[in-house]
Amino acid sequence: MPIELQRIRQSLRRRTRLLRSVEIRRAARRGFDLVHFGSGPVERLCAALILAALFVFVTLAASLIAKLGPTYGLALAGVAFLSALGASAVLVLWPRSDRALEAERRQLRDDVIALRAREADLLDAMEEELARREGARHRGIDRDARPQTRPCPYCWEVISARALKCRFCGEFVDEELARERQRAWNPGIAAILSFIIPGLGQVYKSQVLGGLVWFFVIDCVYAGSFVGMYVCCMGLLTLPVAVILHVVCIFDAAASGTA
Repeated sequence: MPIELQRIRQSLRRRTRLLRSVEIRRAARRGFDLVHFGSGPVERLCAALILAALFVFVTLAASLIAKLGPTYGLALAGVAFLSALGASAVLVLWPRSDRALEAERRQLRDDVIALRAREADLLDAMEEELARREGARHRGIDRDARPQTRPCPYCWEVISARALKCRFCGEFVDEELARERQRAWNPGIAAILSFIIPGLGQVYKSQVLGGLVWFFVIDCVYAGSFVGMYVCCMGLLTLPVAVILHVVCIFDAAASGTA
């Protein structure tokens, strides 16, 4: 593989991750705005208290089921509250301005589109060079008859031009199917499902692979926290990681990545 193509794909992966981060922060702000406290940072943080309170309730319920002492249970609930509120604060305040976030999103999308176009040009050049080397028999093949590619509008991976659904992110790329799917799923329902079971909201959106990854990662960390409750209070150290990942998973489910 040419060095230039490797560099382009590395840049694409990096910018795609950054773009997804922006989409998650954007979805978090829109979600907190639904509480109708206001659209400022302080109002959104007040709305985030509701989400943090839900984690407190779940943690206290788990502590009662595990028959932990009241002091330890309250300590775990406090850690869950601060972790959920801290993760929400980062999503709301990074950056504080919605305009800056939107400008960053547009810039990243433009960068990804430009890199995908450059990648497609390089791949076309490699195909043409290969056809030239293989001889007249292959050069006689109509270029338009060979499979063409295009970038997925959601994850920007290269897919077939005739594909109806992206094999990487699971999103429908056919316009008619995409419109039907957009009507079929609701960001609020996706977020609630991922709160109940991490990754379930992604599966609800047909992002099965991503949902399974979220499920196994977060549940493994939660399982480690549960075991750590009985081992030298290790649950206090691992629970913040699980809660932070869970908060990100919730808003990842609500993020469309299209607008």
